[in-house]
Amino acid sequence: MVLEALESSGASAAAFAREHGLCAQRILWWRRRLAEPAGGKQVEGNEVSFAPVLVRHRAPSSAVTVRVASVEISVSDPTVTEPSWVAELVTALGGG
Repeated sequence: MVLEALESSGASAAAFAREHGLCAQRILWWRRRLAEPAGGKQVEGNEVSFAPVLVRHRAPSSAVTVRVASVEISVSDPTVTEPSWVAELVTALGGG
């Protein structure tokens, strides 16, 4: 989604990263990574997936912030917020 937004914006990676509070080097890394052949074939954006994560221990004082496009979701106390709820919210906002 981020790379698609970058491409459709017409902005440079550095300008796009600044505007969205992202790291330009990370965006460029992902662009290169997705352009590399994987097992002899080109990787398309739709073929990328994320592995499920199981949270075994939650640090009580660790705040979590997720940014989806122009929306920033901050969870100040993850011990009282279910990760599945945050994942559903991110998906509903078009980030998953």
